[in-house]
Amino acid sequence: MAEVLVLVEHADGALKKVSSELITAARVLGEPAAVVMGKPGTADPL
Repeated sequence: MAEVLVLVEHADGALKKVSSELITAARVLGEPAAVVMGKPGTADPL
């Protein structure tokens, strides 16, 4: 199964709704992998 990269949007330590929807859609295509961009530690609360 292919890995599907999803660039997630986040605010205040939480995923935005559209990011959750994209991760769900990516599961249909393959194995989702979330990509979070920001300063070090940004993904820790997610």
